[in-house]
Amino acid sequence: MDLGTILIWLSLLLAIGIVICTFLFYFTKIRLFRTYAMVATIACMFAITISYLLLSYYFLTSNFDIHYVWENSGKALSNDLKLAGVWAGQEGSLLLWVWIILLSLGIEETIQYFRRRKYLHNNRRSVQDMNSPNVYDWTRMIVIAVAVVFLILLVLNDPFEPVHEHELSNNAAYDPEDFPGGFGMNPMQRNIWMVIHPPLLFIGFALITIPFAASIGYALTNDKKWTKISLQWSRLAWLFLTLGIGIGAIWAYLALGWGGYWGWDPVEVGSLVPWITLTGFMHAQLMNKRKNEYSIMTPILGTVTFVLVIFATFITRSGLWTSVHAWSETEVGLILMATMICTLVLAALIILRAFILKNNKNKRDNNDDEGVDGDEEYNWEKITMITAIIIFAIMAFLTFVGLLVTMQKVDTSFYETRLAPFTIILMIVLSVCLCWRYFGKENTITIVSWMVMIGIACALLLPKNYFPGEAEPFYYDSITTHHIVGFMIPFAFFAIFASIFKIIKQLRVKTLRNKLRSISPHIIHLGVAFIIIGYIASQTMITEVNKRLNEGDVIEIGDYDVKVTKIEIEEDTNDPDTLYAHWGNWDTWTVTVEIYQNKEFIQKGQMNVIKMSNPKDDIRQPLFYLDHKYKDLLTNGYINDELRKEFNDNKLPLADDAVITQSDEEYWKYIYHNNPDPVNYYYKIISGNYVYIIEYYSYLFGISPDFSHYLQNGTVSHIITEVFDDNKIILSNATTISRVDNMHWIIEDGSNIYLINNVGGELRIFDTDPDQPLTVYGIRDYSGSMSSEVFVGVMPFEDLYLSFNVVNYDQVDIQAKTIPMMSFIWGGMILFVIGIALRLTIDYIPTKKLLRKKDNG
Repeated sequence: MDLGTILIWLSLLLAIGIVICTFLFYFTKIRLFRTYAMVATIACMFAITISYLLLSYYFLTSNFDIHYVWENSGKALSNDLKLAGVWAGQEGSLLLWVWIILLSLGIEETIQYFRRRKYLHNNRRSVQDMNSPNVYDWTRMIVIAVAVVFLILLVLNDPFEPVHEHELSNNAAYDPEDFPGGFGMNPMQRNIWMVIHPPLLFIGFALITIPFAASIGYALTNDKKWTKISLQWSRLAWLFLTLGIGIGAIWAYLALGWGGYWGWDPVEVGSLVPWITLTGFMHAQLMNKRKNEYSIMTPILGTVTFVLVIFATFITRSGLWTSVHAWSETEVGLILMATMICTLVLAALIILRAFILKNNKNKRDNNDDEGVDGDEEYNWEKITMITAIIIFAIMAFLTFVGLLVTMQKVDTSFYETRLAPFTIILMIVLSVCLCWRYFGKENTITIVSWMVMIGIACALLLPKNYFPGEAEPFYYDSITTHHIVGFMIPFAFFAIFASIFKIIKQLRVKTLRNKLRSISPHIIHLGVAFIIIGYIASQTMITEVNKRLNEGDVIEIGDYDVKVTKIEIEEDTNDPDTLYAHWGNWDTWTVTVEIYQNKEFIQKGQMNVIKMSNPKDDIRQPLFYLDHKYKDLLTNGYINDELRKEFNDNKLPLADDAVITQSDEEYWKYIYHNNPDPVNYYYKIISGNYVYIIEYYSYLFGISPDFSHYLQNGTVSHIITEVFDDNKIILSNATTISRVDNMHWIIEDGSNIYLINNVGGELRIFDTDPDQPLTVYGIRDYSGSMSSEVFVGVMPFEDLYLSFNVVNYDQVDIQAKTIPMMSFIWGGMILFVIGIALRLTIDYIPTKKLLRKKDNG
């Protein structure tokens, strides 16, 4: 048993012990059990940390004795991609997840330890207080219970399982001993985005565990200090989840060529839903901390966020959703489903208990602690906050329903038509929240009323030519995308104005720390407004042109001219010792383009497509033989019906737009893997992604150019006859030779005809026997997996976006788009991250006044 496996088992046993000790402390009030739980938590964190680092070491050293390493790595990969292999598969991603959970808990345990020490030092009644379980004890136990589930999954899906044991127990289809270089990594994952994007999402998912556990602990204990545990971890989870989604959008936009940065793919949406509920959870925590409100709503939102995180993983691993990100169905999906059900049931019971106790307390005290007081300013803040939280909840619910409705087919309109009105309301609430303190209630209502009228006017009066492309029906046939965009524009820009106005006002605060603390939420709100404007514009104001191009051709779009200067093909990008190479050939088409704006050259760029072919479709294997009579049908242009029938009869259907062209020698050299002896006469048929070669002069052998002076009209000389004899071709005495031109001679020997061709100074013999059938070869079928890197010309207010698909070896289909306002999206994401990072940093830097307050107890 590997050391890593032992450490996983040790972590599981320690985690179970922590749960038991916490329960014993709860029932016995013996502090020694809490001490055991604390020590075991740190030990568990270290055990799983060593386990994760050990797996990373195995990847870096290409230890292919471990099956998971062999399956997700290749010896020729760079170190960063080898490390990415750690989370590329199921087992490694689960290990990363539980490691982050236990690492964050270990850090929080350390923080709590020092807090308890200071409390013991400053409070005389500390012994009595410390003998009672507090909110953190429950937080620890719930987090560990979650970790136990993941550790059980790791025991069932051991990332340290040796190769020979995996083959024995799972009856693997491939023998790793036959592929010593590893399984290899899919070329679609071989980029820096694979190194960055997945771990950011996993960290964000894992960090949500502590806030969820603290919210349930709050429901159990009603301890008002629970936000000291949850709030910063919620912000940190929010930061990493935002970065994960944002980096994923950049990956899709710049590298993958899926047509944009967000396609409402199920796995994409699966990560968005908990982000939405986490946003509402964050706002509810803030109100609970300030005003002791939302005591029931906060644990509900915390539970829903955590369950949705598990659900996002379930989407990926259940096999029920059709997605470019999803894996095949595994037993992990069933365990995750059971975890979600158990979490919902137990949390519902705990929250219901808290609700009953709260109601009873309110009746006894005859005082509603969440009632409306006489502070008008506070009431407005409460109204806007509760409205925002409700909107987040509705948007999350609609998005979740969309996941269930669109399981097998992505339907972007389902999400956009249902989320659009709530996005508008959210922008209105955002604007009100930012400006009502300065303009007053009545002025704010007046401003919002004017914005509604301006929005209606923009929707009705903006000329259609301001919006490129056709207006698609949005609500029925009367309300189109143009109307929706026109109505939303003034609200989005007003939200930007209000955010900037609030930032400027807050800059008047005296100390730098208070300035940064005050402006950080408004920087976040400004980022949200930028993202909304960018999404609206980039989804509805696109100009698009598609065209099939050869080298030297130009496609025009708006003020731009895109010229294809070069089409290059590189074969077999995989490490030949990896299993991926034996699956097929991963060939790369690279297209070089020059961009002109208003006929002036501005930049040059490249984009590529990687496509997989099946190795059985190699040109060395004939598919079938045609009768020689079809030679006359081999002419440039569309396929003759008679020739098409021959292909269909041989179970090789041709597309309606299949064409036939005579190929040049350089093309044949490439196809034939740089074979030095290319065939001289052949045609290629292009049918979709499939290419066929028809050969009707077959190469026999070559002779030295020194024999060229023996090639004279008349009877074949004795020397030439001997050359043929040495190559086991017997010529009759009646054989004759005749010159065609300076490059070709024909030898006729009864019914056999041979062509001598002088190619590059070498004489080659081709058999032209009319009785010999024509040979049809299949080159490669590139209809398999595909990855691509697009070209993006980034401009301040408009991007030129180019992608392409392979037609054949010298033609490509270019898709050119002008996409406006993409810089608003990226800028909004940067502002969003800056705002969160500022608040996190500032809250961990105490002021002198705060330090004195802590020292005084």
